[in-house]
Amino acid sequence: MIRDLRQDPNQSCREEASTRSETTDEPKPAEAWRHPPMSGKMPERKPFGRHEPPRNYPTDPDLYADPRNFMYPLDKPIRARLARRYFDELRNRRKYTEQERLFIDSRIDEALKRFHMAPDEAHATVYSRTDRRKLPAELSNDEIEKLDLDELLQCSLGRARFERAKSIPGDLVSLSSSGGVISGTVKQYLVNIDLKRRVITHNCEDWKKNMKSRLMCKHIGRAFLAIGEEEATALLRRILSERDQWTFNAP
Repeated sequence: MIRDLRQDPNQSCREEASTRSETTDEPKPAEAWRHPPMSGKMPERKPFGRHEPPRNYPTDPDLYADPRNFMYPLDKPIRARLARRYFDELRNRRKYTEQERLFIDSRIDEALKRFHMAPDEAHATVYSRTDRRKLPAELSNDEIEKLDLDELLQCSLGRARFERAKSIPGDLVSLSSSGGVISGTVKQYLVNIDLKRRVITHNCEDWKKNMKSRLMCKHIGRAFLAIGEEEATALLRRILSERDQWTFNAP
């Protein structure tokens, strides 16, 4: 059971520490706060879950994004950032129901906010250590066929870029389809998807830096969102299944 700090005899000391933290505009110690009500549903006990916290990690279940399984600790800024990174991996998200994912996402985002870090910023901080994104997880064709459009895009872009793709207004997207080629612009950038030649051409800087690894950017993600769910889902499944046969390039 998650501890209720209202019944904690040390509450007054913690409230004093909380007041000092607010005065200095620094993140509060992990023990001094409780999560507000979260969206979604708290995950049940899972076969892959832990029965007790790992050594040198918090013993309080409330300091984990998944409290009942002691998964994704949130007691320090670096652990909150890593929780966001690892839970954004499709192989980890698929272990939970939609409502459970919503609950864990809410707790991670709330912890990042407490540490004065936006979710997108957390991605940037973690990935800056290697200065590159990791390749999407290898998926079998059977697994790919089970993914919906949002899951396919998250696999191809990562969660942070997917969220930014969704935020691009529709009036900044202009696409047409003719002769097996989808072409046009997203914002000021060129988009050209040649289905017969299996070539995607685009010209933003993020795309140029990652195209050799066949990683997509938010503009290409927004293009897929604009061409219709059924067509986009089929095309992304094809691209992921035939990843080695597709060419990503820039003009």
